Amino acid sequence: MTAPLSRVMELPVRDEWRKWGFLGLTLLALGMGYAATLGEMAHVWHTSETYAHGFLIAPIALWLLYRQRAELLATPWQPAPLALPALMLAGLLWLASALSAVDVLQQLALVGLVVGALWFLLGTPWLRAAWFPCAFLLLAVPLGDGLTPFLIDHTANFVVAALRVVGVPVYREGSFFVIPSGNWSVVTGCSGMRYLMATITVASLFAHLNYRAVWKQGLFVLIAIGVAIVANWFRAFGIVMIAHLSDMKLALGVDHYLYGWAFFGIIIFLLMSLGGLWRDEDAALSPIAVVPGVASPWQCSVGKLAVLLSTLLIWPLLAQQFAHIPAHPLTPGLPAAAHPPGADAGFEVGFEVGGWTPHYVGNPEQDSGVVAVGSTRCGWQLAWYPQQGQGNEIIAAGNRLVQEKLDPWRVLSLDVAKTTVAAVPAVQQTVLQERAGERVTLVWQWYWVDGSVTPNPLITQWLGLRGRLRGHGNAGASVLVYQLLDDAAQVPAAIPTANACVAQLAPTLQARFAHSLTSARTPP
Repeated sequence: MTAPLSRVMELPVRDEWRKWGFLGLTLLALGMGYAATLGEMAHVWHTSETYAHGFLIAPIALWLLYRQRAELLATPWQPAPLALPALMLAGLLWLASALSAVDVLQQLALVGLVVGALWFLLGTPWLRAAWFPCAFLLLAVPLGDGLTPFLIDHTANFVVAALRVVGVPVYREGSFFVIPSGNWSVVTGCSGMRYLMATITVASLFAHLNYRAVWKQGLFVLIAIGVAIVANWFRAFGIVMIAHLSDMKLALGVDHYLYGWAFFGIIIFLLMSLGGLWRDEDAALSPIAVVPGVASPWQCSVGKLAVLLSTLLIWPLLAQQFAHIPAHPLTPGLPAAAHPPGADAGFEVGFEVGGWTPHYVGNPEQDSGVVAVGSTRCGWQLAWYPQQGQGNEIIAAGNRLVQEKLDPWRVLSLDVAKTTVAAVPAVQQTVLQERAGERVTLVWQWYWVDGSVTPNPLITQWLGLRGRLRGHGNAGASVLVYQLLDDAAQVPAAIPTANACVAQLAPTLQARFAHSLTSARTPP
C-alpha cells in the first residue's frame, strides 16, 4: 500500500519551500557548472541517429518520478552526508576526463554528480525508492561506440555464412564481400548499434513497468539485447537477399532503411508481446516498501547546502585553472644532419606512395614526406596538435584514415603490430584496399604525447592528462608511415621495410616533438 499524500501535508510549509528551493538551486548549479558537458551530450543526440533517443531520457525519468510521487513524498527526506565521498569520486572522474578530453567519461561522471546530489539532499531511503529513474539517466550517455567493430564483424560473419547456406557464392575480405549480383560492405550503419541502443532503452522501461523482481527485469533486458543483435543479423541478410533476388533493384537507397526499421519494429513488437505474457499483475505498484508514519521533518541547513554546492562546483573551477595550458607550435624541420638518410620533405600527402589522405578534426599542424629504404619508399605524415581541447584533439571520432562510403579506399584489416624499433615498439597496423582495384596500402600509426609513444588511444589520452598535470601541456602528434603495394599478398613481405622506415624516421620526428615542448617552455 502506498502512503496517503495527506501525511506529507503535515510537514511545515516553510520547510517544504526550503526543500524544493534547495533542490532547484542544486540542479541549477549543476546545469550552469557543467553546461559544456551537457551541450556536448545534446550535440551527439542531435547529430547521431544512434543516440537520438537521448533527448527522451530525462523527460521519461521525470515521468517515472511523477508516477512514484506518492511513495517518494511519503519517504523520509533526510540529508545523507555519506553521499559526499561518492560525489568526490564522481567529481574527480569528471575532472580527469575533462583534462584528458574523454567525453564519455565526463558525461558518465555528470550523471553520477546528479544522482549523488539527489542522494545527499533527499537521503538513502529516497534514493532506494527512486533507483530506477536515477539509473535510467545513464542511457542518456552516448556510450557504446567501442562495440561497433565487434558488431560489424559478427554481422558480416552471419551474412556470409547464411549466403553460403542458401547457395549464393560469396567472396569475403574483412567486412566486405562480393556475390554474383554485386558488392556489399557491412559499415557502421549496418552494425546494429542503433537497434541495440534503442532496444536497451525500450526494454529497460518495459521491464521496470511490467515486472517487480529485479532479476526478472534484468533477465528480460539481457534477452532483448540478444534478440536485437540476432535480429540485426537477419535484417542484414534479408536486405542482401532482397537486392540479390531483384537484380539489385530493391532494398537499395531509401527502402534499404525502410525495410530495416520496419523489420526492427516488428521484432520489438513481438518481443514486448511475448514479454507481456509473464507480466506481474501488481507491477503498477511500487516494489519499494514505504516507511510507515509521518515523513520526518527535512533537516538541511544553509551550511549543508553550501558544502554540497562547493563539492559540485569545485571541479569546473579546477578545470578552468588547468585550461590555460601552453600551446607548443611544431618546431620546423631540424638541421639537415639530423634528418635520416633518404628523407625528403618535398613530397605532400597523397603522392604516389599512398594515393589517399587521412582526415583530422580541429586544426592540427601537418607535415609529410618520404623515406627511402633501398629502392623502396615509405610515405610519412604527421598531425601535430599544439594545444588539445574540445573538438581539437588527437583522439576523436572524426580522426580516421578513410571515411566510410566516401573514400576510394576502404579498411581491409586493423590490428596492433609489434615492431623491431625500440623507439616505437608497437603500432596500429591498418591495411587499406582500393574499392575499384587490388592495390593496398599498409599503414603503421602511433601517437606521441608528453615524451611517450603508444598505439593505444586510451593511453594517449592518459598521457595528455599526465602532461597537463606536470605542467607540460598536452601537445601531441599522430604519426603515419605507409607503403603502396600491388595486392594484399605483399603485406607480410612489406613488414621489414616498414620497420626500416620507422627506424630511420622515428628518432628525428621525436627529437622534433621534444624540441617543440622544450623551446616553448624555455623563457626568452
